[in-house]
Amino acid sequence: MPIRDTDKEALDIIRKYMSLAYFSETLELSLEARSMDGETILHKAIFNRNLSDVRILIDAGASIEAVGDMGYTPLHEAVEFGNEEIVRVVIKAGASLT
Repeated sequence: MPIRDTDKEALDIIRKYMSLAYFSETLELSLEARSMDGETILHKAIFNRNLSDVRILIDAGASIEAVGDMGYTPLHEAVEFGNEEIVRVVIKAGASLT
């Protein structure tokens, strides 16, 4: 989903993660852009344990059910990396528990 130009915080976060060599330079700025390993910006924010970025991305409409190349959703990723606060945020946003 392309992001609204008015959502500056989310755009800045997307730019930040897309500049970290996870993503092809040819991708458009999008909440659902996929990295070279098949993960979304939200997956990368969770991997980096950045609670603020996770909240902003979810509020901007990032998919909490997107599946990465290893079959992990953002919730799986948060559990895998042991960040309880991010787990709570993703569950509160409506992530499937199955």
